[in-house]
Amino acid sequence: MPSTQAAEQAQSTVPEQAAGGEQQGVAAPEAADGRTLPGAVAPDTAPPDTAKAKMLQHFSALKPFVIISSSYLLYTITDGAIRMIVLLQAYNLGFSAWQVALMFTAYELAGVFTNLAAGVMGE
Repeated sequence: MPSTQAAEQAQSTVPEQAAGGEQQGVAAPEAADGRTLPGAVAPDTAPPDTAKAKMLQHFSALKPFVIISSSYLLYTITDGAIRMIVLLQAYNLGFSAWQVALMFTAYELAGVFTNLAAGVMGE
């Protein structure tokens, strides 16, 4: 039957993040015979910063930038494609260049007024 001390040591946890971002050591897990288990962190010590950890932290900060930039790029491409489809469809229907220009002007003005109204409502 294992002793109470060995049972308490087996239930101890590995370091947890402290509020300041530093690791606060908690009793390292030990084997029943008192040896420290491999990979355990001793109390009040933090593992050394590695180049890989720094690189992962750097790239994790870029993730939102990549997502937003990709989304904006895809939106720009599809918006341009839709405008070309509308232009070609208007040409096939026999609209003149002035009529198509007026259509696009009305479309852009509607967008301006929509954004203005959204800004007023958002205040």
